[in-house]
Amino acid sequence: GEGKTTTETEVTEETVTEESVSNETAEEDSSENNGENSSEGKISNEEAPEEGIVSEDKTTTETEVTEEAVTEEPVSNETAGEDNSKDPSESEISDEEMVEGEIVSEDGTTSEEEVGQEGEEDNTETVGDEEAKEEVIEVASELVPEDETTEEGPVVEEVTEVKIDISFSTDENGYIPAGRVTTFSASIEGIDPFQYFWDFGDGSSSSSQSPQYAYVSDGNYTLSLTIIGSNGNAYSKSTTVHVSDYNPDTTEYWISSDATDEGTGTIDDPYTIDAALSHTVNGDTLYFLPGTYNTSVNLDVIGTGTEGVSIETETEAEELPDETEGEGILAETKEEDKEDLSIKFIAYDDVIFDGESALDSAFYFNSNLSYLGFYNFTFINYLGSAIYINNEDVTNIDIVDNTFFNNGAAIDVTMDSGLNIQNNIIVDNDAGVVISADDVNIEHNVIAFNEEGIVVDDTKDNITVDYNDVYGNEKDYQGVEPGENDISIDPEFADKDNLDFTILEDSPLYENNIIWKTTTNKDDYTYGEQVVITGKGYSPDQELIIRILRADGTFVDDIHITTDKNGCFTYDGYSVDYIGKNYLIQIINNADGNILEVLSFTDCHVKVYKYGDEDGDGSYDAGEPMLENVGFEIYKKIDGNYVYQDTIYTDSNGYFTYALSYGNWYRIEEIPGNYNGYGGSYSEEFYVGGDITRWIPNCPFDIFIKQTLPIDSSTFKEDPDDGGLTDPVVWHFILNQVAGTTTPGTLTATFQNAGTITVTSSKVNQSTQHFYIGTSADDILLSASATVYSPQCRANLVLSHVCHKSSITLEKKGLDSNDTAGFTLYDSSGAAVGAEKTVTGNGSVSWTGLDWDTYTIKETTTPPG
Repeated sequence: GEGKTTTETEVTEETVTEESVSNETAEEDSSENNGENSSEGKISNEEAPEEGIVSEDKTTTETEVTEEAVTEEPVSNETAGEDNSKDPSESEISDEEMVEGEIVSEDGTTSEEEVGQEGEEDNTETVGDEEAKEEVIEVASELVPEDETTEEGPVVEEVTEVKIDISFSTDENGYIPAGRVTTFSASIEGIDPFQYFWDFGDGSSSSSQSPQYAYVSDGNYTLSLTIIGSNGNAYSKSTTVHVSDYNPDTTEYWISSDATDEGTGTIDDPYTIDAALSHTVNGDTLYFLPGTYNTSVNLDVIGTGTEGVSIETETEAEELPDETEGEGILAETKEEDKEDLSIKFIAYDDVIFDGESALDSAFYFNSNLSYLGFYNFTFINYLGSAIYINNEDVTNIDIVDNTFFNNGAAIDVTMDSGLNIQNNIIVDNDAGVVISADDVNIEHNVIAFNEEGIVVDDTKDNITVDYNDVYGNEKDYQGVEPGENDISIDPEFADKDNLDFTILEDSPLYENNIIWKTTTNKDDYTYGEQVVITGKGYSPDQELIIRILRADGTFVDDIHITTDKNGCFTYDGYSVDYIGKNYLIQIINNADGNILEVLSFTDCHVKVYKYGDEDGDGSYDAGEPMLENVGFEIYKKIDGNYVYQDTIYTDSNGYFTYALSYGNWYRIEEIPGNYNGYGGSYSEEFYVGGDITRWIPNCPFDIFIKQTLPIDSSTFKEDPDDGGLTDPVVWHFILNQVAGTTTPGTLTATFQNAGTITVTSSKVNQSTQHFYIGTSADDILLSASATVYSPQCRANLVLSHVCHKSSITLEKKGLDSNDTAGFTLYDSSGAAVGAEKTVTGNGSVSWTGLDWDTYTIKETTTPPG
């Protein structure tokens, strides 16, 4: 009709016939015109039959079914009703009979418009020339079975509305995982379908009503369904299917270096390595969280806690007739769907496997374990081979984006075939790559400063060595020639001895496509902040996938990008949408689905630097020590109360970081302790509106005397305060600005003659502590330090004064040798100082340790005469 449109979801259709034309005439005219149209593919006005029956070009396609239109005088509904009484099951239309044709307007002109053609989502087709207001009536005469016509002419249908809805399941992001069998079905209203034709958009098709199908590769595919109705007409619907090779049907486990029990394997409750391996089967991914792993991992134990590594699944699927196979896989009655899926070992940044010059290998196995991948690890200090494989039946191993430093050998592999070594830094090992296998790719690596670079068994076949930087090895190549695009230049690492293998931004390694490097514009982000991901060193116009995993381990998206002519890319379309400290980015080659590079970043968090404030000025000064293993407890405010979250310890650089939830209150508390002579009692509450950085001083427990040493008591400042001691010389020390403790501290002093003496403070208040040490005579002070329970950053230890105790000696002369006299000493108050002292014959008596005062001596016992 005028202005009529057909859409994918609703088709309005009219079929009319010429009342005066018999079936025989229609067939004759149709055959004649078919011959004329076979070369042109169109029917001109002059070529159209006088009776108005228009033949069609019977070009058959897999995905397009179109209808032709003729304009004739309408036939009565009565006649149409007679034809519709036929049983539609009496005749079936095969896939091959679905045709592509043209639409002919009432005036005999032809239109290029096609009905039922595969298209994109929400595609709408307009039939007829809207400006000319011409009526167009569509007829799928080619699809009407011959035995459904009557003597009066073909079947006449009332106007019918047909609605097709295609349905299939996806993940939460609208993707179908590649390799997962998915059931496709359709609900149809307005017509009784009796034949289906599905086109999956990748070369595969099926005529099942509800086929089960698995896409092999990720990408966007146009899925089309064409149905043949009981009226013999064809109707089509198309939609887009998004396929990702991220497969949630496989299991993911997280591993931590400090996990103490099995946990659950989640990112918040990670496994130990052994626990994870015991649960692992084909297709699983093991993520290693940041940390140092001082271990050697025997992969022969994989699957010991499960039914085994290889899994066979029984899948009940309906029979799929008339199917054609493209890239995908139509479900069969028995499917071994996971045997060839890799077990991936993926490390977050800052994962270090350290053999401590005592362990042989980081990862090793002797059993027939195939389809393994190792990504983004740093391996150092292993006596043997960091990765060691010794089984000639093993196939398909990926070793990608790792760093090997100071090992006996970086990679030592004897296997059957399918070894892929890419984008690794292999430096300062006894041997770099030692390989005995067929079908080996050694590409895009930096292999430098090893005793042996690349060592290959020259009896093996199909060895590819290319795009490597092989430099400074005592022997660069053995058993294989340099690749056509290999180079030999100094990689100029930033500081390889301290494991900083950063390559200069303008390094020729990138220009020559030797090494791939992807970075984010920051190491950490606040919630909602844009993440800018840049890459370089890739091939020009290379199709890549950026895969992002949130900090809770959930899949964010697969972003398809293409590098520029220089092999670079920039992507800034993602902003942090989850609070957590471990985001993971994988760079994947779109052509084969292989991982090329792995990197990670964190979002909003607190960063703490803990140092020893030696000078007590409250700020970090060059040379002041950074404190390791200082403990902090993290609390989060929930429903008005602070709830414990975690305990974190500073690393060897006095640093720790912890992810925080944006928009919440937290409290951080230091665990009291003696940390290499320093301690503190830091506590703070804060609101998280972004990253928080704190430099926290830890004060020394030992406060050393500030005065210049040595000190001679005979010349030092005098004061009568002796602290109650009676020693001839009393040293009085004062510890000032002591805050937050009333617990007595201790003082240790070393003298030239008296040696080392330790005393406890005798006077304590909120700001000072007093220490008194007595010596038998004047001496020289060599060192002194005070230790208090609560560390003090601003405390100040000084020698206040020295008290020389007074003494009085009385000599008595003129006595007979047997005469005795007694004397008593009285202070200024008239009180006797001690008991009477006596002397017999000529001699003396002494009073020592006297306070400063005015004294009186009385002879209290007089000898006879």
